[in-house]
Formats: sequence, structure tokens, C-alpha cells
Amino acid sequence: MRRDRLALLDEQGGRWTPRRKRLVLEAIFAGELSVTEACARWDLSLEELQSWQRDYQRYGLAGLKTTRIQAIREEEARRGRYQRL
Repeated sequence: MRRDRLALLDEQGGRWTPRRKRLVLEAIFAGELSVTEACARWDLSLEELQSWQRDYQRYGLAGLKTTRIQAIREEEARRGRYQRL
């Protein structure tokens, strides 16, 4: 499965869609890929990967959608749950 998932990620290239982000996270969770390998392979920051993980765990696939997570964070900020940096 490792090769299939990672090959799919490499083939898709370009834009980070919610599905592609989820595949990276699933590969990390399954032990098929380390965080360090993912950061190096796709030029991602540790903070970016951590935000994907946090948003995925809180909101599922919808949390990985850029426009959706912005709306969620704005709502949480209004409620005092999320602090913008």
C-alpha cells in the first residue's frame, strides 16, 4: 500500500487538495512515511503538517478545505476558542 499511496501523491503533484492532504496524513498515521520525510519530499513546513493534522482530527476532511477551515476559525474566534497569531 505504501508505494501506491505515495506514488499517487507524487503523480497528483501541484495543488494541495483536501484529498491529497488526507493521503499524506494517512501515510504518516500508518507509519508508511515519517513527518521528516513528508516535509522534505513535498517541501512542507512542520507547522503546516501539524495544522493539517489538527484540522483533520477536529473537523475531518472538511477541515482540510482552505475556505472551510477559515470559516471555522473565524467562528471559533468569535466564540473565543481560537486565537489568531
